[in-house]
Formats: sequence, structure tokens, C-alpha cells
Amino acid sequence: MREPTELESAHIDSFNEILNSESITVEHEDFRELGEVLDATPGVFSLLPEWQDVILGPELYRATPRFNGLGCHWNTSEPRPSFGGEFWITDLYVSLLQDPPDLAWDGSPEEERRLFEEFRVIDSTPSAATGQMTAIRVQPSVDPLEIWYFDMNLNTVDGWDRQYVRMNLTYPEYLEALLLTKGTFGWQYLYSDVSLRSDGFEGVVFALESMIEVFPDVFPGHDYTSLADRLQERL
Repeated sequence: MREPTELESAHIDSFNEILNSESITVEHEDFRELGEVLDATPGVFSLLPEWQDVILGPELYRATPRFNGLGCHWNTSEPRPSFGGEFWITDLYVSLLQDPPDLAWDGSPEEERRLFEEFRVIDSTPSAATGQMTAIRVQPSVDPLEIWYFDMNLNTVDGWDRQYVRMNLTYPEYLEALLLTKGTFGWQYLYSDVSLRSDGFEGVVFALESMIEVFPDVFPGHDYTSLADRLQERL
């Protein structure tokens, strides 16, 4: 396997921080080989008519780690507060060429179906099977491409009748935030216009408060001030 880039090394180091922590129990881990380093958007996208007007700028190939798969499902160990998380990421361009997730149901309105057709999954929870995933939205002439979070339980929260919300960050920023949060369940709400005071968010708030309490001791090489500030803004 080739030597990882600086960006890939950051994600490998974050992955290993979880695996090597005495405060974390790893339920499942997956680390697959690296693909070739990119110095341009893969040529296949210029050959496919449906991609002609989609803007895939250089910030994307520079930001995507070329993992054929990197993921971890974990939970905290006693005596820490009990919370967990999971992430599963892969090469962005592999994700873009996949089919959209099957999220629509018989009662989904047409507008919602069109939205789901534009989703391509970039992060998910295959081991925990919690029904949470993050997608990049493929739209012509939109730059940067939008990032959306899907949570199958969101429509059970007071005041919500849908299961998805747009996130206020770009794809590169998403990957940077993942290095901090390690995939803690619900961390995506910290980067969304969502009030966590609503009934139904109690479990999310507990996990995020526990993350901010525990992670500075468990992962002392990271600064969690920004996440603590984001949580307070939503409470």
C-alpha cells in the first residue's frame, strides 16, 4: 500500500485514537486500502452527460481521502458516560457514482423524491444501523455542493415533520469536523440550523454534552471549544 497523504494520515490517526483508547470499546472497525492520489477530477465525470453541468471543483479532489473504506462503530467504556458513534467514509468520487439512497416511501411528495434522487451518501452508520447518514447533494451549477443529514428519527421530534436537514458546511469542512467528533451520534446537528431544545432531542443532547465533557480527556490533542460553543448556541 502507498504512503498516505497528510490528509489521509489525519484520518488514520483519528481512527487509531479510537482503537487505542482505554475509554472506548470498539464494536466494529474497517480500514481498507488506499486508491491512487488524485491531481484532478477523475476523467469519467467529463464523459457522462448527467455530470456536464455539475461543478466538481479542485477543493473536492484535494479534500477527499482516497480510502476504499474507513469506518468505526464505538461506545464509551465505564466509568465514562455511556454514548457512542460511528462513521463510514470512502473516496468521494466512488460515492458520487453510486445510486442515491432509497429514502422515499409511498407517501413521499414529489419534491422530496427529487431531493433524495440528488443525494449521494458520504458517511453512514452501517454497523450500528441507526438510520443516520450524510449525503452530498448533486445539483447542476451549484458550488459548493450542499451537505445534508438524514436521521430516520428526526420526524418524531416536536416541530419536525421530515427526516433531513441541510448542514452549514462544505464537504472539506465535514471531514475536518469528523476528525473532532469521531462520528458521535448526532454531531451533525451542531452544524445545522436546529434547536436542540425541542422534545425528542434528549438523547442527542446527552451524547453531545457527554462528548464535550469526555473527549478533552480521552483525546487531549484536540480542542473542543468550538463544539462546546456550537452546542450552547442550540440549547
